[in-house]
Amino acid sequence: MKKQLVCTIVFVFSFTMGIAFSQAQASPFLVKDSVRIENLLDSIETHIYVNNKQKAYELTLRGLKTFDTTSYQQGKVKLLQRAATLNSLYGMSLDSGVFYLNQMRTLSSQIGFKRGLLWYEQTFGQIYLMQKDYEKAYRFYRGAYQLAVDIDDSIAMADVLPYIALMQINNGHYDSANVSIRRALPMVRRFGMSRTEIMLYDRLARILKDEQQLDSAAFYYKQSLEVAQSKNSKLGILTANFNLTYMRFVRDSFADIEDDLSTLLVQMKQHELLNVYIAGSYILSDVLESQKQYQKALNLYKQIRSFEDSLIGNERVRKVVERESDFYLNLKEIENLQLKKDGEIRELQLRNRKLVIYFTSFSLLVLFILLINIVKKYREIQQNIKTIREKDRIIFEKDMAIMEKEKEKAEQMVESQRKENTAKLMRICNYQEIARSTTEELLKLKREIVGSGRQASKVSSAIQNIINTINAHNQEHLWSEFETSFNETDPDYLNRLAARFPDLTPNELKLCIFLKLNLRTKEISVITQQSLKSIEVGRTRLRKKLGIDNTNTNITSFLQQV
Repeated sequence: MKKQLVCTIVFVFSFTMGIAFSQAQASPFLVKDSVRIENLLDSIETHIYVNNKQKAYELTLRGLKTFDTTSYQQGKVKLLQRAATLNSLYGMSLDSGVFYLNQMRTLSSQIGFKRGLLWYEQTFGQIYLMQKDYEKAYRFYRGAYQLAVDIDDSIAMADVLPYIALMQINNGHYDSANVSIRRALPMVRRFGMSRTEIMLYDRLARILKDEQQLDSAAFYYKQSLEVAQSKNSKLGILTANFNLTYMRFVRDSFADIEDDLSTLLVQMKQHELLNVYIAGSYILSDVLESQKQYQKALNLYKQIRSFEDSLIGNERVRKVVERESDFYLNLKEIENLQLKKDGEIRELQLRNRKLVIYFTSFSLLVLFILLINIVKKYREIQQNIKTIREKDRIIFEKDMAIMEKEKEKAEQMVESQRKENTAKLMRICNYQEIARSTTEELLKLKREIVGSGRQASKVSSAIQNIINTINAHNQEHLWSEFETSFNETDPDYLNRLAARFPDLTPNELKLCIFLKLNLRTKEISVITQQSLKSIEVGRTRLRKKLGIDNTNTNITSFLQQV
């Protein structure tokens, strides 16, 4: 039984490690490709920003070739989107743009990448906007916005809303356009989308201009200019200056703005800002016509119409529609193949699911039996631990009782010795007091001896010898007797004190003992035969050496804790 359990556990472990190893093998390539593709996309965006579209397109094609079989499929979708945008919107090849768009949508559908589908809708909206097919453009932009809402992508929503607002303005739905603009503005400010913010101010100013709120319109055109200048956006600066110049004509139909508008249009064309160049040229044509410069207006209109047709001719519109239709037919075929493939996958998944269920059931049964044995063994161990702990508790309680009794005996002994030492000190103190009184009486008697004879001198000398003997006995014998008794009570105290404070003198060590026993200054003075002032000076010096001179610490409590 144990052998079967071991084999089962080894099999489960090997199966799990095999899956983990295969994932670990695929992961490094995915991470490596994702980093390389994202770096390439940053380079492409940099070239687009500085208006080097050809270099951006070369990098995009090189990336599509390099990462044709990459496992980072989302990165390939991004490269296809750049290729489609560069071809469709920047005048390279509309046919190629639609081709890359179809590839992008197919791949996005296969991997379930909704952001790729969003880009597809958004790019087609821009294509139809360039061709002035506002109805189809609006449909695609609405589709892109809905996808952005589905995936909760605020940046994509903010990016699409200005174009929806433009379609609504072209249809005269100013209230709806205003709502779209007001919805987008907080998002673009939060994410720092300066180019989109410029467009929103431009749209808002256009609504106000059409509603004859000219001061408010001029205010938002200036807002657009300020943002464009802060970000050094050539498109934004030229567009805002063009609109502000045109506002002079709106306010005064006789204003001479032809030269200013022409200069700005030349700059737009030089920077290949062709869409705004075409739109601005039509506006200048209308200005010339309103000022009755009919021939100049007609020539400009023909010139710009011819230029526009060369970029977006009817043949291109037809090709876009044809390719779009072909795509939807191909998409239908792909969907049918995908349904068939999904059916096969579901059947395979069902078979695998059964195997997993059987394997899981067997594993659970084995684990259940193993768990029962573990629980049984665990209970036995717990019971043994409980028995051992109970025995240890009884032994511990007995030891604690013995230790408590020994502690009480030791405390009683220490207390008894402390009382004995205190009594000895008091006896010494009384003896010292008697000795002092006797010495004073003897000194008084010595002074009262009259005469200078031999006998008087002899008596005086004898008295002095008695006084010296008493003082010597007091200073040496009594202290030696007390020190012996104190060391019996606390044998290591003086050693601990001397080790901790090596600068203490023998007299200061004696003073420490007296203070530890809580003797008063007067009692210490009597024992040591020193004046009260000397004792106070000694206490102050001692506090300094003990490091408690500037605190409120009680010196007796401090010495008792050493």
